[in-house]
Amino acid sequence: MELLDSDINFIRDYVGDDPNDTDLYILADSVKYWQEVPLRILRRRLANSNSGEATTSFSLSGVLSVGMAKSDLSILTSQIRDLQTQLDELNGIPSGSVFVTRARRPDRVW
Repeated sequence: MELLDSDINFIRDYVGDDPNDTDLYILADSVKYWQEVPLRILRRRLANSNSGEATTSFSLSGVLSVGMAKSDLSILTSQIRDLQTQLDELNGIPSGSVFVTRARRPDRVW
């Protein structure tokens, strides 16, 4: 997908200034809608936060101690939910829909 300047601005509303525009254009090459770009970035941030990658404190014994608050994961999940709802509507999926399907294995005939 080719991103317009307005698309970049919408993406920035969700993800801020990081990653840079070049990375956003690279991510957009493999998607159909601009909403998928910030969705990928936010999902990665959520995964990194859940994996313990985020540093919460740093100290040098007797010299310095700095504490950093973890980002509020509810904000990330809210943004992800909002983008997913927009994508569902663009793809014709009513919001709140649940799909049930039969799981099939390619090596078996049912």
